Amino acid sequence: MLPSRDEVINGRVDHPLHELAAPDADCCYLAHIGRVSGRRYETEIWFGAFRDTVYIVSGNGSTADWYRNALAAGRLDIRIGTRTWSDAPARAVTDGAERELAGWLLAHRYPSWMGDAEIGLTRDSWCFDCPVLAVDLGPATNMPNSSSR
Repeated sequence: MLPSRDEVINGRVDHPLHELAAPDADCCYLAHIGRVSGRRYETEIWFGAFRDTVYIVSGNGSTADWYRNALAAGRLDIRIGTRTWSDAPARAVTDGAERELAGWLLAHRYPSWMGDAEIGLTRDSWCFDCPVLAVDLGPATNMPNSSSR
């Protein structure tokens, strides 16, 4: 069962992922393979988490390369703090309740971000309208942090 908006806002949501990885991590790092180039890329991006799922909003919409690459492959590597999950399943969030949960998790995690006027992105549209990628995690592996850009 998914938590309510009030449970998220009031901090009554189980976040074992944060304790395991890094409770103060501002960003996660997605390692994905270019669907056209075949090259490996790393994208730094904000995230929200609930239980063993990480939610990532594509503020640039469904045409963002990292988003399209992740969906095309259906898997990616994700690093949060010092922990890396390799070959984790990635999927578009299509369920309305899960999409709303992702929005509240990100709104709560980044309370001072008010949008990006340069691209016409409001806080509300980022939290509740933009496409969301869910990464379902399994056991983490300790791997050295390295950029693969």
